[in-house]
Amino acid sequence: MIFALQAALLSAQNVYISDICITGNDVTKSYIILRELPFKSHQTLSAQKLDTLMLRAKENLLNTTLFNYVTLTLTPVRTLERGQSSLSHDGQAEQSSENQQDVQNSLPHDGQAEQSSENQQDVQERKVEQFLQRGQAEDLQFEAVVVNVNVEERWFVWPLFEIRLEDRNTTSWMKKMNWNRVTYLTGVNINNLFGVSQRLTIRGFLGWDTGVDLTYSKIALDNKRKTFLTFRSYHLLNKSVEYITTDNKVRSLSSSRYNLRSSGTQATFTWRPHHRRTYSAALGYDVSKITDTVLRENPLYWGVNSKVSRTISFNAEYVHDNRNWTCYPTEGTYFEAGLRLEESNGFDFSYAQATAEFQYLKKLSNRWFVSTSLRGATSLYSNYSYIHTKAIGYNTANVTGYELYVIDGQSFITHNNSIKFLILPQKVVKLGFIPKWDKFNKPFFTIYGKLMFDWGYVWQNRKELNNSYSNSLLMGVGACADIVSYYDIILSLGYGVNNHGKGTFLFGFRAPIF
Repeated sequence: MIFALQAALLSAQNVYISDICITGNDVTKSYIILRELPFKSHQTLSAQKLDTLMLRAKENLLNTTLFNYVTLTLTPVRTLERGQSSLSHDGQAEQSSENQQDVQNSLPHDGQAEQSSENQQDVQERKVEQFLQRGQAEDLQFEAVVVNVNVEERWFVWPLFEIRLEDRNTTSWMKKMNWNRVTYLTGVNINNLFGVSQRLTIRGFLGWDTGVDLTYSKIALDNKRKTFLTFRSYHLLNKSVEYITTDNKVRSLSSSRYNLRSSGTQATFTWRPHHRRTYSAALGYDVSKITDTVLRENPLYWGVNSKVSRTISFNAEYVHDNRNWTCYPTEGTYFEAGLRLEESNGFDFSYAQATAEFQYLKKLSNRWFVSTSLRGATSLYSNYSYIHTKAIGYNTANVTGYELYVIDGQSFITHNNSIKFLILPQKVVKLGFIPKWDKFNKPFFTIYGKLMFDWGYVWQNRKELNNSYSNSLLMGVGACADIVSYYDIILSLGYGVNNHGKGTFLFGFRAPIF
């Protein structure tokens, strides 16, 4: 019945949004939700465009990571035809000053709001009458509707306890199963603080790493919530340091004392002028210290001949994310460009890196999807620095089949391709044994089968022995199953083989809520 009603509404040529009704937001402020909608009340749109924007609104709201489920529906209010001269108003109308010959541009439009103290109802009435009198809209019909937005919020306060496997990836750690290379993390993660999407994370580390890390993000600087600040401060100590690469694998130096101490702070300014576009700039300061042993084993560890490195860094980034779901996208495009600048110890060492990434994802049918991703980076530095030559295998870029290896160099490119098949469409499971926990008793599960075809290349200017994968073509294929669930949980199981004939089991687990 609901779908039939909505289809009937959208069959009208133009739809007037009389009001937007939000329900289910027990914690989240309504204006946080309204900010994510690509339409506003007192706006007239073509029925087809409203249908498209409602889908986009659902994607925007889910991508805030504040909600498990989002539902948008339409409720009819009245029909406005020639001869009618009344519209219902609840607030401030938006008026367009461009393209007055178009009926949609003569009624309120998104992004061109003007606030007036005049009687808005009279203004709107005159506009409708003007169109009908022109003879250009004699058979036009405006359907007035209320857009209903229902959200089901997530649980926002998480006590943190995590067992972190201290390797480049889970596959690497499982190869040796070394329980000494484990960090136990505890703390608290408060998302949607004060109901305005702010996030506070306090973490403490024990085991492989020791220290504390504090992050406070999404602090809005303006009423329109387009500019934000994020602060981070940390103090970390590590008994083991990855200090050199041989045979395409990282070697670690471990001892009973701390071989690396790092303390720093960073402030990030973010400008989000559009739902899908973000600009950010970050300024940071870090003081790190290594032991004599580390410096002796690799004098080029960080590019300065000193146990202490005092670094000022600047990062700039632009992101245009037009994917349907950032957790596990299946459609859309993504583009990212970044620049990182560093100087250490009064410009004894300087570093610059430019990065870029492009993704294209397409739905072929109800169950088949394809994607391609191209990523690259190039860097320059005044002195050679081992920690600034991390290319493929460091969670910055990957090629299937090379999960157990790292490839160092100044520049790299990767091309990752996949074909996905939807094995199990989203299935919601009602857990009756926890009826009072609405935020947990309706998990959903989606299962995809995936084939991967990747290649990459790393340019290494420094001649190194036993690291044969640099300056050579890297290729790999693999297959895996991805299980996607609520709270952005993803479990991946599979197998990959590289062009050197070496295969490995693939295992990945991601749970950002923790």
